[in-house]
Amino acid sequence: QSGVDVVILRLASVYGPGMTQDLYIRSMVEGAVRGQSVRFATGGSMRRDYVYIKDVAQAIHLALAADGQRLRRRLFLIASGTTHTAAEVAERVRGVLPSADIDIGMGLSQWEARAVRTRASLDIRHAREELGYAPKYDLRGGVTDYIQALRAAPLVNGGTHGGG
Repeated sequence: QSGVDVVILRLASVYGPGMTQDLYIRSMVEGAVRGQSVRFATGGSMRRDYVYIKDVAQAIHLALAADGQRLRRRLFLIASGTTHTAAEVAERVRGVLPSADIDIGMGLSQWEARAVRTRASLDIRHAREELGYAPKYDLRGGVTDYIQALRAAPLVNGGTHGGG
């Protein structure tokens, strides 16, 4: 109507250096890098489709460079296309940083039990087909890069886990 060409990217659970949302992955990675013990009473079976920040940056670049005249869609899901439980995240962090002291209970809090019903892997097929988006970081690769980035630029402020 106003002649504005719009492309919308719907992002999954973004993680990586500089993140402010306090997902399990942030507490696990940043706590492990600091040498802290990380404990969660619940949440081990909580699933999310985690997408690494560098893959998000790639998607934004592709969306900005896309020829709007050729796009059939204006909304694209940006994710890894795979879900992982918080317990699997802990395993990946320990796999990259064996000294990581992480313990997470497999039960779910009331909030987690409600939220887990809405968690699924996102279908990134349209972003692949129309934008050329292809995630370059699986969970292990993203966690590895995240740890390396934190070690290169030490954390200024800490985070506490707020669930999720």
